[in-house]
Formats: sequence, C-alpha cells, structure tokens
Amino acid sequence: MLQVPQLRRLLRPRTAEGTAVLTVLTVLAVAMIAMAFAPVDDRPLVGGLLIGAAALAIAALLLALRLRRAAAHASWPPLPPAAAEPPGPWFTADSLADYPAEELAALVATLDEPPSPHQLEAAWVSATHGRDVVWLEHHFGLPGPIARTLVAAARRRIPAG
Repeated sequence: MLQVPQLRRLLRPRTAEGTAVLTVLTVLAVAMIAMAFAPVDDRPLVGGLLIGAAALAIAALLLALRLRRAAAHASWPPLPPAAAEPPGPWFTADSLADYPAEELAALVATLDEPPSPHQLEAAWVSATHGRDVVWLEHHFGLPGPIARTLVAAARRRIPAG
C-alpha cells in the first residue's frame, strides 16, 4: 500500500519540465484572454506588454530552477580526497612485458621533476596500443626523450599471441 508521502508525490509531481510547461500554458492562456478582450486599437500595446510579461515570467522560472539545482548540489557530500599515489602496480606482468625500465631510469635521473612510475607505466601501455610520441607528451606531460623511448620500445616489442 502507498504511504502518504508517496501518494502526495504521485498526485503533485514537481519536476522542472512540468513546471515549465504549466508556466508556458498559463502565460499563453492569459495572453489569449487579454488579446480577446482588448479593444482593437490597444491590441499592439497589450501584445507588447504580454510579451514582456512572458519574458519576465520565463526568466524568473529559469532563475528559480537554477537556484534549486544549485541548492541540491550544495547538499551533496564532498568527494573523498584523492590519494597521492595509488597503492600497488596498475598493470599486469603481461602488459608490462618488454618495458624499458633501464633506459627510462637513466632518462628519469636527469630530470628535475620526474614522472611517477605509474605515469610511465600508463604511458607504456598507451604506446603499446599505438599512441605516438606527440600523444604521450600531450596526455601524460612526458618530456620528448622519455616519450620517444617508450614509443621506440613499443614498436620493437614482439606482440604476444
């Protein structure tokens, strides 16, 4: 059996789309009645006033909907803080086969701000899936020599299977 709050919600749904449709229909009905009863000489003035009133009503409705949506988002719980480094390896031994660890270690040692091991592994897997040097530089923020090393090693890699 339906509880009282559920029954009220079914009888009076409050959706943004329903509110907008009812507002538009009400404004149109008032406009038609006003135009029908207005003297012929005053109809352009009445029409202009009705257009202004309709624009004002729509603007007020949109503002109310935006405020309601903002209030709903404000009540959401905050996201948990992201971990500095995810625990454990991201990829399996198969996906990291032929990974050029020694070559990369020599290149990474020369950098002031080296990329993380997880970032290098993700770039390696992307390189083995056909991504080029420019793509790796752009998406992972890798220096050119590291991206070129990864792509060259990926191209030398013998596909499994």
